[in-house]
Amino acid sequence: LVLFALPIALVLALSVGSVDEFGRAVYGSPFEPGAFDNYADAFDPVYLPSLIRSVTFALATTALCLAIGYPIAYYIARFGGRWKYVLVAALVVPFFVNYLVRTYAWVALLADEGLVNNWLVDLGITDQGIQMINTPYAVIGGLVYGYLIFMILPVFASLERMDPAVIEAGKDLYGNRLQTFLHVTVPQTKQGILAGSVLVFLPSVGDFVSAQLLGGPDTF
Repeated sequence: LVLFALPIALVLALSVGSVDEFGRAVYGSPFEPGAFDNYADAFDPVYLPSLIRSVTFALATTALCLAIGYPIAYYIARFGGRWKYVLVAALVVPFFVNYLVRTYAWVALLADEGLVNNWLVDLGITDQGIQMINTPYAVIGGLVYGYLIFMILPVFASLERMDPAVIEAGKDLYGNRLQTFLHVTVPQTKQGILAGSVLVFLPSVGDFVSAQLLGGPDTF
């Protein structure tokens, strides 16, 4: 009740509220005149492209996190052995660094005069730097890096709970590796996939740091 219902009630009160002359949020009531004008404004043609862009970026981020995170979680859970929790810790440790600092690190990497472009020129791959910053790809890449761990951990937990004998049973029933994976492993871990997808999609759809630092006016 405290950790879920109360925050949701506060968000709803803010959603029908306003801001004062100093830009501070003022809580509103759904029974006040014009309380739902904010909802109408959200779908105004001025803001609609940003809303669509946010959802598109979040969906792309979720799909890429699943494509990258599932194999990592699968390898650690199935083949990590006694080192599996050390490997999980190695994945988690970088995320102790502040998200804003890690995003600035990506700016240093992808800038026109950044480390990646300097390496490309030094190696003779290109004559001049490639524009990577201020693009949707940079924003999505930053989002994937920022939220990948939220996909890996739930999937790893699902794989860790799965009985290995189920996979052996699939092989005993003449299923090849792909068939066993698709018809046994994936259904057994669908709860982890769903949890990871929610944990990645929700924060990434409202993330503005990556778009602000790694993108341009067309990515806000």
